[in-house]
Amino acid sequence: MSVFRRAAVSAASLLALICFSAPTFADEESADDPVVAIANGEEIHLSAVLESLPEQYRENIEIFYPMALQQAVDIVLLRQAAERSVPADAPEVQDRLNELRKQVLFQVHVARELAKRVTDEAVETAYQAYVAANPPVEETRARHILVETEAQAQSILIELKGGADFAAVAEERSTGPSAPQGGDLGYFTDDRVVEPFAKAAAAIEPGEFGETAVQTEFGWHIIKVEDRRMSEPSPLEEVRAQIEQQIEREVLTELVTAEREAAEVEFFDLDGSPIDGEEPKTEEGKGE
Repeated sequence: MSVFRRAAVSAASLLALICFSAPTFADEESADDPVVAIANGEEIHLSAVLESLPEQYRENIEIFYPMALQQAVDIVLLRQAAERSVPADAPEVQDRLNELRKQVLFQVHVARELAKRVTDEAVETAYQAYVAANPPVEETRARHILVETEAQAQSILIELKGGADFAAVAEERSTGPSAPQGGDLGYFTDDRVVEPFAKAAAAIEPGEFGETAVQTEFGWHIIKVEDRRMSEPSPLEEVRAQIEQQIEREVLTELVTAEREAAEVEFFDLDGSPIDGEEPKTEEGKGE
């Protein structure tokens, strides 16, 4: 008799586990992957139980362990039953194996091509192209105090000209989301802010605030420029993943293009009639 209360597992949920997250079963026991069940003489390891659980549930394995253990066992029992009842040379089995073979060959082929071309040298070359395409631009670091009316802005300007601390006033009086940070907007380029704000900030020297308030669609701004600098490109390690993905897309495009040019392909319409030897149109209306 099992020491665990049997969890009710629907056929649908079990089928989903089999199809989409069928566990693997280790051959050797280790301290990190002990045997947690034996089904008809076949050992089932902890790793198989964990693989039967969605990622978000694995953090609470103590709660879901009995259910997950039973599911892992059930999958093994069904697979054993299949081995007893379905001949390995059954047509359905061979058809599925042929489809799996095609998928594996496709995956290995693409993986090999990517491994050959997505190299450190290719990434460095692409990064240098990225740097060249993104030359340094001037960035401004500013604070602002945002209020609803010009009268409020004028009152605050009087306080600031009288020596009030800009950040403290911003934290207390500004209605903008940057108020808790003393109105600090961080560094930005002119194209990241609305035009009146950018134009006004450009006329203010670092360490100073504007003599007048500036109106935008958001309200009235009093702006203080803290600093200016020239931007620097993102370090390679920050953009490596994006660059690798870009190279992968380019490689896949090259592979497909080469195969298209070498292949003889006939296209047919929805009713099976020929499409005059032309390729199907893309969303832009052009054959690829």
